[in-house]
Amino acid sequence: MSLSNVFPFNRRKSRRFYGYLFSYLIVVCVSLLIVGSVVYSTFFSAMTKELEEANMSLLRQTREAIDTRTKEMNRIAYRISVNGELIPYKLEAGVYSLTRTIGILNDYKSTNGFLRDVALYYSSRNDDRVYAASGVYSLDSFFRDKFRFEFWSKDELSQGLDTLGSPLMRPLEYVTIAGEESKRLAAYIAPLSYNAGKPYGVVLFLIEEQSFAGILLNALNKYEGYSYLLNEKNEIIASASTVGSYEKANDVLKEIGIASQPQGISSVKAGDGKLSVSKLTSTVNGWSYITVIPTDQMMAGIHLQQNVFFASVFAVLLLGTVMALFFARRNYRPLQRLFHSIGGSRFESSAAGRYDEYSIITHAVGEMTRENTDLLSRLKTHASLAKEQLLLKMIYGQIKPGEAMEAMKRLTNMSFHYPNFAVLLFIIDDYNRFVEQNSPSMQAILKYSLVNIVEELSGEVGGGYGLELPDKREIALVLNMRELYGEEQLGKIADDARAFFRQYFKHTLTVCGGGIYSGEAGLRMSFLEACGAARYRIVRGDGKTIFYSETAGQSSSAYWYPFEPENRIVVAVKQGKRADMESAVRDLAASIGRQELSAEEITSICLGVMQTVMKTMIEMGGEWEHPGAKAFSLSGLETLEELEAHILEYCAKACDLIHSKKESKNVNLLDQVIAYADVHFSDPMLSLNGVADQFGVSPSYLTRFFKDQTGYPLIHYIDMIRMEKAKELMRTTGAKMKDIVKQVGYVDQTNFNRKFKQREGITPSEYRDVCESLR
Repeated sequence: MSLSNVFPFNRRKSRRFYGYLFSYLIVVCVSLLIVGSVVYSTFFSAMTKELEEANMSLLRQTREAIDTRTKEMNRIAYRISVNGELIPYKLEAGVYSLTRTIGILNDYKSTNGFLRDVALYYSSRNDDRVYAASGVYSLDSFFRDKFRFEFWSKDELSQGLDTLGSPLMRPLEYVTIAGEESKRLAAYIAPLSYNAGKPYGVVLFLIEEQSFAGILLNALNKYEGYSYLLNEKNEIIASASTVGSYEKANDVLKEIGIASQPQGISSVKAGDGKLSVSKLTSTVNGWSYITVIPTDQMMAGIHLQQNVFFASVFAVLLLGTVMALFFARRNYRPLQRLFHSIGGSRFESSAAGRYDEYSIITHAVGEMTRENTDLLSRLKTHASLAKEQLLLKMIYGQIKPGEAMEAMKRLTNMSFHYPNFAVLLFIIDDYNRFVEQNSPSMQAILKYSLVNIVEELSGEVGGGYGLELPDKREIALVLNMRELYGEEQLGKIADDARAFFRQYFKHTLTVCGGGIYSGEAGLRMSFLEACGAARYRIVRGDGKTIFYSETAGQSSSAYWYPFEPENRIVVAVKQGKRADMESAVRDLAASIGRQELSAEEITSICLGVMQTVMKTMIEMGGEWEHPGAKAFSLSGLETLEELEAHILEYCAKACDLIHSKKESKNVNLLDQVIAYADVHFSDPMLSLNGVADQFGVSPSYLTRFFKDQTGYPLIHYIDMIRMEKAKELMRTTGAKMKDIVKQVGYVDQTNFNRKFKQREGITPSEYRDVCESLR
């Protein structure tokens, strides 16, 4: 016995059904209306207030966390201002080493894990340096090389010091760190001043975005939304989001008009929904703390309880409708016959939860429509694959004109109405970058788009069909052309395709064309010629249109070889001079580019240069590790620039090997010279010639060698030792200045005074006075 015979819920008689249903629902709805009013006025209202208070509590915790860190930075700035070791004149006088200064700042930084770096800058002195936990820099180097801010510069810092009366937090912005790493940092600027006067310097605290984000995200708890920190001008200092980007977070803040939002929680309409905005203002610095959460998400728990309530109401209503359903049996008999006539029983399982034949019939019709659509899609896919296979066989010469070809044309709906045929190859340049920047699905879309574009452009000369070749980076266009068109029109198609691909897909194409032949049998020859033209990318470069006819007879009548650049490369390699080698290789590439050479000749010349370098290394008897056959395989190099980079890499290994061997022979000499200078610096007769004679080398070689190894000449190094010893004697003894001058190896006190002031910035007498005042 079927369920429909016992409980025929799928048969309705409209007038009787709705009459019974409405009379029953009136009684039920009146009762539920009274109960619902009581529930909404008490239970749901209390739940809403409790939820809002919980969110405000999280926001207060966030405010206290950031206020605490702000106070800590202010305390650090104060401690720096009163630290006797960091006062300006001590830093400028060089009494304390830079290492000690950096160590002190690192100690301050380590007390607060919130910070990326701490920097100290005095604007009222002549010292232009910035002292940071990460090092000591000039003001220009700090903003240009160490921390390059996107919107902040050293000039803005200097100009703003005059009006900086209280600490200032700059919003997060992108900062390039040491020329490599790019991060979003905020800068907290704390002024240093005497008795609240004009600042004489500032302490810069650099804070990473993650430091703010970790705190601000706590305010969102489990919700998806946005959290903001604004200054007293309602400018964004930092933001965090569990959904969307930084730019999206800014757009949301502008949309809700935060300046007009009151303290506490308010509801704002934005887009298609509502947002719950929580706002608190700090009494420490006047900053505002804001969270923006979709109201539906925030109220999800309450909505769930409401759904339970409405489900109960619905259950009561459903009970009132059960008896009315029995009166719908007669009205459903025509629909029942239609249901069986279309075989609707096949869809009962897939239409579970549907209570009438109307739904099942609709579902059945939809299923049949989808089956027909899938069938058509499969037919189109098979036809597309058959078309590609036919085109490949035609250009590979694997099928000859005849009945078999005509049958495949009819199957794939392909037709060729014109007498002439040609092949164009569209090669995606820098294919590795193309693969890296696009997902496999996007690559397929771009290639499919390129096929459609070139097929549409082919209509200008007759018609054509495009296909992706097995190597994936090439698209072949088989052209069927009218008699009056030639290479000029093919060049226009190539140029239009390259321009479109570059403008919309941000990649370049190299287009290579074969000759124009009469009849389909000429497609194979045209394809081979297009492949031959593709080899001339090594001469022409990427992003060009190359026809095979342009490459025929490319080689010049007289043979040419770059003897002069090759000799320079060999000499540079022997001397281990990498810079000279790189210059010679660039000149080699430029010389090749100026000659009218074939691709084969260019490859041969490059291999010849590499073999000459290898022969040179073998002749020098070095421990030369054979680079292997891969180094001499140039098949994957398609442009002159790639060849140049390959030769540079090859020769650089040889240069580095020679250079390292030369350097290893002189390590002992450097140590011996330094030790000799450290012992004999007090000898007034110590000279460059004397040291050179001591070690059996020429003065010019010793000067060049010592500067290459240490960065400064030998005589300058001896002066450095003498000056440091003189400073030690002035600090620790009461000896007369003329005696100190003699002890450190100087004969002329006037010469000593001049060199001391040039090096230290003050005279010896002034230096001794400073040292005595600090005792």
